[in-house]
Amino acid sequence: MEEQNILTSKSYKRAEANLKNKLKLAFLKHHPHYLVPGYNLHSNFSVDDFDLENVVEQYQEYPYHCDLPKPLLPPAKLPRNGDPALELVTLKSHMNSDIDRMKHYYLKHKKELELIHKKDIKWNRTKHAFIAKVPKYIANLAQIIDKDPDPYFEGVYNWYYTGGSIDYVQLHNKDILLFPFMGELVSTPLDNVEEFFWKLQLRKAAKCELSGSLYELKHNISVDTCRYKQHCNFYVLSVHNSKCNLTEIHTQTSKIPYISADLNPINVNQYCLVNVERCVTLWDLTKMKPINYNTVMQTTVLDDPWSSITFQSIDPNILLFTDRCCLHYLDIRIPFNRPVLTMCPKLYLEKCEYLSLDIASRNNFCRYIGTYHSILMCDNRSPQQCVQQKWTHQLKSPPLMGHTIDRDDKEFVVLSSQIAGETTVIVNTWTTSEISHSYNFPYIPPHMKETLDQSQMQGMCLNPYLRDRSYCILNAWEKAISIQTDTVVPLTISSKLNMQHPFKTPELLAVWEICEEVPLPLIAAPHQKVLSWLESADAKVPISSQEEIDNVSTPINTQELISVSQELDMNYLDDSNALQDLLPKVKIVRSRKKENVRKRQKM
Repeated sequence: MEEQNILTSKSYKRAEANLKNKLKLAFLKHHPHYLVPGYNLHSNFSVDDFDLENVVEQYQEYPYHCDLPKPLLPPAKLPRNGDPALELVTLKSHMNSDIDRMKHYYLKHKKELELIHKKDIKWNRTKHAFIAKVPKYIANLAQIIDKDPDPYFEGVYNWYYTGGSIDYVQLHNKDILLFPFMGELVSTPLDNVEEFFWKLQLRKAAKCELSGSLYELKHNISVDTCRYKQHCNFYVLSVHNSKCNLTEIHTQTSKIPYISADLNPINVNQYCLVNVERCVTLWDLTKMKPINYNTVMQTTVLDDPWSSITFQSIDPNILLFTDRCCLHYLDIRIPFNRPVLTMCPKLYLEKCEYLSLDIASRNNFCRYIGTYHSILMCDNRSPQQCVQQKWTHQLKSPPLMGHTIDRDDKEFVVLSSQIAGETTVIVNTWTTSEISHSYNFPYIPPHMKETLDQSQMQGMCLNPYLRDRSYCILNAWEKAISIQTDTVVPLTISSKLNMQHPFKTPELLAVWEICEEVPLPLIAAPHQKVLSWLESADAKVPISSQEEIDNVSTPINTQELISVSQELDMNYLDDSNALQDLLPKVKIVRSRKKENVRKRQKM
């Protein structure tokens, strides 16, 4: 009776309606969209909706144990000025803000500025260029637009990286991993040393030099393709005497940036490319000539020119073309400027939500479509009502990479975004060969940072590289502290950083999370001294007189990230002047008003 009351209550009905219906504009303006939970929808729901116990049993936690991730590849070497994947987004953001500033300036001084039309501009031809006289604000705006690093790119994330640049290949019963590292494409065998533990056999690896920023990496049997911005490189992968061989065979260039590429799963000599102008080209790898090409018509206005192209696994005569709105089926046996079938899931999406990823399923008639906030399973047998299932992945950034793993009657869908650590695993159970149902909530596996934290707490992973990265964080903290004006000596305290309990302060010490205490080396860096002094501070120590403080030697503790077997320097510990080196340099600025008042009083 109580369960029946819950299901029929107004609160339950209101919550159910809010989950099913689309979000209101007021909510979308004031809250992060990815935080909103949603219904995991199913078109075939066989359980009685009014039986609460049966409904709860249909949705369980992740049924498998997920261990902490183990490092497989070395960390990527990034420049100090930032992540290359975010460089284009940052430059475009600055450029758009400058353009908005110029527009705001024109609207503010619209009456004062001269209004000019395109037909009024007269161009004069010189030996080297065309010259025209325009108002200054138009010239400044043209100068900003002329510095655009990529006129085709629009968006809040770098969708050139869709697909990922790491690929796993099984060749002659050998597990091979392809990945870029230090400007080279590396192919190396994988060895299963222990259960669930893989190790790279770098002595048997092969490598080729990369010609730019690698956006996407795909394979087909023994042929691999590397998609760059203005060209695609093709390689032949082979194994001889358990060693990998990687040979470049072809390069396809283009003046218009490529956005997606795929290899024919049956015919190794065919591949297709699509550029930002929606031009799909089918190529012959041996003849190095295009077989067919067409520009897919655009039926609606889209925010950016992103698209994706994929061969259908069973029938390679069908190409799957995905844009921000729909999934289109193209038949290469006829002119494919118009799709033969289109699936549009827009009715199930929010107003701010668009398509960003296409993943194959175990069944050829189904596709997993990733969006900004959800993942959909679409069935091409009913294109008018194509969405059969829907999950909310709750990723901050749109998914860029995806893969499906088939195990017995279950299908694992793994999604990852451009943000480090953002991964979601969805378990979809096929009850029959044509009907699927998800009995589990989306699962977020542990992040690599958790592995690092656990290792450091046990005294491992204490190499200089991790120490240097930690010092970079400390340097940023010191710069932030130097800006604060309300500092107190000897302990630096401000309204933004409460150092009353140093070991509980996440702004400074949470990034280390190491309990192992290590003696201070003979030569200590200033960062080590500051950190050691903060660790040795105790808020509960009774206040002593100044004479007692002067006569007591200050012990120094530190957390050295290199080795735990260093000798203790007793001379350094007995040095009472060491405390002066540890104190932050604080400048005392006296107020001029107080000095003038004192002078008047003396007079």
